[in-house]
Amino acid sequence: MTDPTSPRSGNGDDSIDIDRIIRQFVVGGLAGYGGDEAHLAEPTDEVVARTALLLVIDRSGSMQSIRDDMIGGLQRMLDAQAALPGRATVDIVTFDAEVELQCSMVDISEARIRLEPRGSTALHDALGDAITGFAAALDALPDALRPDVVQVIVVTDGHENASRRYSAAQVRELVERQQRDHGWEFVFLGAGQDAVLTGTCLGFDAGSSMTFTPKGEQVGGMSDALDRYVRDVRMSKKQLFLEAERRAAVEEADRRRAEQEQVEQQLGQHEQTEREQGDDDTTGGAR
Repeated sequence: MTDPTSPRSGNGDDSIDIDRIIRQFVVGGLAGYGGDEAHLAEPTDEVVARTALLLVIDRSGSMQSIRDDMIGGLQRMLDAQAALPGRATVDIVTFDAEVELQCSMVDISEARIRLEPRGSTALHDALGDAITGFAAALDALPDALRPDVVQVIVVTDGHENASRRYSAAQVRELVERQQRDHGWEFVFLGAGQDAVLTGTCLGFDAGSSMTFTPKGEQVGGMSDALDRYVRDVRMSKKQLFLEAERRAAVEEADRRRAEQEQVEQQLGQHEQTEREQGDDDTTGGAR
């Protein structure tokens, strides 16, 4: 039976070597753990020792205006996590119309963010490839080396417009499966959209999804919130994004616009409900 989350189940693109993509994760992951006894560290009282992060970062052309801010913000987050006790590794996947695995299970202190914006936004393909490959890499590890905490962090500044292999429904199934069966944590950070709506459509929790304005100050606020979120999960005291963090990540004008759109949407839903109730009353009276 065909797996409904397989990129070959109905999108008509068999030219992509999915096995090659998965092998990149697996080979890179095993190499990253090769013989390093630090990976066997016991959990501390404060931080879970074995943590695996997967960053999936948009590098499409629209990221050019915030490239330096994004690199700086995400690198500060990684550096702050590296300063904590406990073992942490990171995989970094960047994407435009193509998906690239930059590093696999490297020590978080050695990870470096690189972004060269170009092209379009194959968000669904990037998520499908990254989640599938990351899961295979973790499965290939000996039991003693598997992480206690897995966090997937997605950062994008645009809407899906270029995927050929995965649909939104297939991505959602992958996300929900890893949450349900393996306890993975997922974070969705998006600009130029309602990130909470986009994230929830892809299976991410609303409380773990956040909109940010693509400007330097707000990118910094988003990165600070992400650092706090990741740290809390590693310390087994997870808190969803706070209202103050959401405000710091969104410019005031954007926040007001989003609030107005939300009010208009609620009014529209209310009016629709009243119309439907009126139609029911009319039909009932005719009887």
